[in-house]
Amino acid sequence: MPHNQETMQLNELPNTRGVFARIAPTLAAEGWQVFPLVPGTKTPYAGSHGHLDATDDPAVVSRWARETPEANAGVRPPESVVVLDVDDPVTFESWCAARRLATPDTRTVHTRRGVHLYYRLPQPVDLRAQLVGVKVDLKSHRGFVLAPGSVVGGHTYRLSRETPPADLPTLPSQWLPLVTRPQRQASPPSGPQRGLPSGADPTRLARLLSVKRPGDGRRGFLRWALCEAHRTFTGAELQHAVGALVEAAGHVGLDPANTAELAEWANQEFTQETSS
Repeated sequence: MPHNQETMQLNELPNTRGVFARIAPTLAAEGWQVFPLVPGTKTPYAGSHGHLDATDDPAVVSRWARETPEANAGVRPPESVVVLDVDDPVTFESWCAARRLATPDTRTVHTRRGVHLYYRLPQPVDLRAQLVGVKVDLKSHRGFVLAPGSVVGGHTYRLSRETPPADLPTLPSQWLPLVTRPQRQASPPSGPQRGLPSGADPTRLARLLSVKRPGDGRRGFLRWALCEAHRTFTGAELQHAVGALVEAAGHVGLDPANTAELAEWANQEFTQETSS
């Protein structure tokens, strides 16, 4: 099927009916790894493994299309690919211009607020979670993005420029220092721990999160709390603290997929501190 016809097929989706059944087989045939999400949301199905289930196996995708035809579709980027999740395209363009950063034409998906821009990395790097100084999340194979044609809040994610995985342009090398997570100095092997006092209860952070209400900055608090857990605890106590935070995040209504991404980000971030 020509790319312009594929783009039309992915974009002409006025509602959630049959979204996954209509778009996922085409995406998988192009080489994108996909998986189903609860209709009208960014949330993986309960009992699934989220983006870890993503595949381009036509048999598996066809089965999902039969079982959950109205699901949204998530795309897990290949390991060599980064997706710039831009919330404010105008501010992003100004930010790039001020730093003389090129953004080659590439696969572009219009989201509710901004765009997803897909690029191949020039070399393997340990990606940041976000760019500094501008509202852009960096999505990789450690997470996922919504596929074009998916619908959230009545808005259809729209593909405006098609580029298959093998043809994605390479992100210019000038970007590498901006997208790479900086190396951190290892923490000293002895001395007082940072964060909570010695002997702290691993569930205390989760209890603080559990009383947060909408508008209280719950996601920001979760991010901070996960960092505090890694700074303060180790071993089984760390697992207990993180597990309690993830459970509390679910109770206060935070998106499970975002919670999982934050927990993975914190783990990766603080692995750098303890590595030698």
